[in-house]
Amino acid sequence: MHIKNHKHRHALLAPLSLGMLTLIFVLGINPTFSASLQLAETDVFLGEAAVGRLAEGAVIAQDAEIPELKNGSLLVQTRGLVHLRIGPSLLTGIDGAFYVTRSDNRLSIVSLTSPVLFEQGSRQMLIAPGQQWRHSYEPLPTLAAGSSLWMSTRKTESVSRTFIQEQLANIPSIPADDQGQPIVANPFAVLPVAHQQQHWEPNPSVQLSESQNTPIVRGPLIRQFVNADVRHWVLLSAHPQYSRYVWSAIPEELNASQQLLALLALPLSDTAQQSRTLPVLREWADVLNTSLLSADDSIDTSLSILSVLTPHLIAQQKDGYPARARAVADVLLEHIEEHTSSISPELNRHMRTLQEFAKTEVVALPVAPTEEEEVVEKEEVTEEVIALPEAEVLARAERILQDARALFTVDTVIRNTDKPNVAAVEGIIFSSPSKDRMFSFEIDVHAGSIFNVEEDGQLYSYPLWVEDFVSWAQS
Repeated sequence: MHIKNHKHRHALLAPLSLGMLTLIFVLGINPTFSASLQLAETDVFLGEAAVGRLAEGAVIAQDAEIPELKNGSLLVQTRGLVHLRIGPSLLTGIDGAFYVTRSDNRLSIVSLTSPVLFEQGSRQMLIAPGQQWRHSYEPLPTLAAGSSLWMSTRKTESVSRTFIQEQLANIPSIPADDQGQPIVANPFAVLPVAHQQQHWEPNPSVQLSESQNTPIVRGPLIRQFVNADVRHWVLLSAHPQYSRYVWSAIPEELNASQQLLALLALPLSDTAQQSRTLPVLREWADVLNTSLLSADDSIDTSLSILSVLTPHLIAQQKDGYPARARAVADVLLEHIEEHTSSISPELNRHMRTLQEFAKTEVVALPVAPTEEEEVVEKEEVTEEVIALPEAEVLARAERILQDARALFTVDTVIRNTDKPNVAAVEGIIFSSPSKDRMFSFEIDVHAGSIFNVEEDGQLYSYPLWVEDFVSWAQS
């Protein structure tokens, strides 16, 4: 292993964007390294709270403003924004891990938990978590060359869970300072003392993380970060922790290529138990609509999108997530049919495939309530109950479902019924470890019970407490 400029490696900082620097200094986070920080022999500092682990024989140059991987493999772990050069090209990751290998004729990038933005001048590629991209160093085509050619050089492959787990077990730790604190907790962390030092009043949107004992900014500061550079939005649009926040505010300056990158990366990264796509499906559909509207050839663009997403949705269905796959497929079908005046045989084949998604597998319900429990419920029903305003019933129902981590799609409906304090819920999804499950039911927001549950045409009329229903739905 060779490391250029070895004696300076503890003091090098990758250049952060203006938005990131603003966050760090405004929030009172000290970005300088302590001289006492030490790394393992195969580890190198790559920037602000970013560390790389070199494979045997790998070579990295650190004598320039941005470190450059010259040859071999590098495993990167970062709590902030990190930049890495690959010849004239630039890689950027944030708050997570990725694995990159450079040889004489090929570049391989594996996104583990951090999405990676590859930039070749103004031409870009976004690698979503769980995906691998291989590049031959040839210039990336622009959309002006056609969607098919643009897509052919940007297709990724799913990475095995075994490889991801092996790499995550090997990631280098972010060193602590003299007080044992991480240099930067994460890109949007605020140390408790920062409130006093900067006379900064905590925003109502700030949420406390008990594990880190730091307020995690979910609102204004994330918007400040993405507004500073549209590339920040592209990067976070596929981030496991932040995607649901940035999709609510899509930058107007997002170009057509960046729209397509984000459209593809979000579903491709949606492999966790809690779906990342469904909570922002409306916004994702809006970007799909915009992309097809602005496309010079909507059929070519549709084919390019489906050539990537159709195989992924099929695999997602087989992995036990048919509901989220079907939700994305329904959006694709709706908008592609709307924007294509004619359908080619290949496009028709993709669309037929999407229409054939199987229904969610039925899972047995819990044991029905005992007679004693039914008697208690009947006694409670006879008590005088004050009927809440209809708007309050809907608000409470939505709040209960959000607290239960239910997933809302474009088909989710919550409406009032003729029963006091009861709302009807349609098309709501709960994720279990093995599958997504879509339900319709009625919920009594005063009593805290759910009844008339329907799943895939099967009706279960007896009531369950909300906690019992959620536990069963997520089992």
